[in-house]
Amino acid sequence: DSDPATGHLTGEAGVQYALRIRNACLVAAAFADAGITAIVTDTVINEGFESLTGVLAGRPVNFVVLRPPVAVLRQRGIDRLPEEAAYLADRYGDSDHPEAAAFAGRVQAAAGGRPVNEFEGIIERGLDRLPRIGLWVDPSGLNPQSVVDLLLDRQAEALWTPGSSDLGIRARDA
Repeated sequence: DSDPATGHLTGEAGVQYALRIRNACLVAAAFADAGITAIVTDTVINEGFESLTGVLAGRPVNFVVLRPPVAVLRQRGIDRLPEEAAYLADRYGDSDHPEAAAFAGRVQAAAGGRPVNEFEGIIERGLDRLPRIGLWVDPSGLNPQSVVDLLLDRQAEALWTPGSSDLGIRARDA
């Protein structure tokens, strides 16, 4: 669950999420201090963004948001359903395990055009609240190598220093 006013995850989920981002950034900072390029890849929203800016404040980073449309994300979730069904069947057989019921709910949601991921709304609202910094890319229709090439070609546009006062600068969309 999340607080509708702030978008922050509530309870233990929020604590663990912020800690996960903080720890990833601490490891990245340690690698960067050793002269090694570090990449943190995660869904960064709300308290995760706050953790990132706190740990990496003053360090130049390339901040990239891969932001496909909701319909694309939803279709990816639908496309994963057969693989998830096979995993559940292999793991639990014909049992009445709670994961099987949750899976059935996702299948029904997909059939009805509703979100198949319970976090879709939280992620959408969280991304919408991020400051428009760095480089925002819609990777729909791009293969992984094309995304990498685009990011390398536009690396300078992604440059941002957490803690700087440039949060009002609009990101460059690709």
